[in-house]
Amino acid sequence: DLHSFPTRRSSDLPTGQLWSGVSSAQKSEWLWQQYCQLEHEVTSYNRALARQKRLIVINKADLYSRQLQAIMINRFAQEHVSPVIISTATGEGLEQLAQRVSQIVNKKASA
Repeated sequence: DLHSFPTRRSSDLPTGQLWSGVSSAQKSEWLWQQYCQLEHEVTSYNRALARQKRLIVINKADLYSRQLQAIMINRFAQEHVSPVIISTATGEGLEQLAQRVSQIVNKKASA
């Protein structure tokens, strides 16, 4: 049932004044915790689905400083997760996203 499948939307993210006074490391940790919560929800929803290969995409790159993006990537890398950070508004990261999707599809096709 797709209606009960867990999702996260940009509207779930703190914005504006909620971020004031929050360090980049704290923002990155908050995002990591959101990812962990989503992983837990997916596992609870369907264990087989949780075992599937996935591509983690973080949108709204145009709202994040380069410093924050680097901290986010490093935080996820500590747990062996390699997200792609994109902005659909500016197109930033879309080429990298297309390459990663292509790699996944090509690996599946050759398996």
